Amino acid sequence: MMSQLAAVISKHRTEILTAWQRAARLLSGTAQLGRPVLADEVTSMLETLSIAGRGRLQLPPQYDRSFDLAQVIREIEVLRGCIKKIWQDDDDGSVSLREMRLFDQLFDTTISDAIQRYTCARDLPRRKELTIASADAGRLVSDVLASHEEDARQRGIRLRSIDELLGVELMCDRERIAQVFGSILGKAIRSCVSGDEILVRAVAGETDARFAISDPGPGISPNDLPRVFEPDSGVELYVSKGIIDAHAGALWVESSVGDGTTFFFTLPLAR
Repeated sequence: MMSQLAAVISKHRTEILTAWQRAARLLSGTAQLGRPVLADEVTSMLETLSIAGRGRLQLPPQYDRSFDLAQVIREIEVLRGCIKKIWQDDDDGSVSLREMRLFDQLFDTTISDAIQRYTCARDLPRRKELTIASADAGRLVSDVLASHEEDARQRGIRLRSIDELLGVELMCDRERIAQVFGSILGKAIRSCVSGDEILVRAVAGETDARFAISDPGPGISPNDLPRVFEPDSGVELYVSKGIIDAHAGALWVESSVGDGTTFFFTLPLAR
C-alpha cells in the first residue's frame, strides 16, 4: 500500500488537480474553453488513492472512435508528473523505492488500459459496417467446428455438436459471426484439459437461432462473472458482444466454479 503517496494526495489533492487540469488543457490546446479528456476520471482516481493508497484510473467502459488515444496518454503522464513533483517536494525521506515502483506500475497499467480500450473501440463494428446477408446456419456451425478440430484433437478434447438448424438461414455478417463463434469456442478449448468434451448446441426459434457452447472447465467466479464482457477481462469477448449487439442479437454467459461455463448467443433468422 502506498501510504506516503496516499498522505501526499490527501494533503495536496486540490493542488494536484489544479496543476494537472492546467497542464492538460494546455496540452490539448483548449486552455480557454475546453476541459481535459479525463477530468472526471482523474478526480475519481485522486479520491481513491487518497483514501486507500492504491487504485487505478477508472477509464470509461467504452470509447467511440473519436477517442484521442494520444491525448489520453499525455494526460495520464501529466498526472503522473504532477503527483511526482508534489510528492518529491513534500517528501521527508520516508518514501521507499518499493512505493515509487508501485506508483509507476499504477500509471503503466492505466496506460495499458487506455490502449486496450482504444483497440476495442476501433474493432467494434457499427451496424452499417456489417455485410448483412442470408447465411446457412448449419454450414456456419460445421465450418467453425472444422476450423477448431485440429487444435482440440491435439489437446485431447472432443468437440460434439447438436445441430437442429437444417435448412435454417440467418441474416448476418457471416465473417463476423464466424469470428464470434471462433473466439468463444477457442476460449472453451483453452479452458479444458485432455479428456474433456465441449458441446455446441444450435436450435431455431420463431424469429432467431440460439447457439450455446458449453465446456466442463473450471468455471468463472461470481465476482468475475458480471465483468466477463468488459474490456479489462479480454478484448475478444468485448468485441464479440459488440458484434452480436450490432446484429440485434444477445450474448450472455452462465457459469459456476467447478461446474463449467456456457456461452449463449442469438441471431435473427432470415425472413
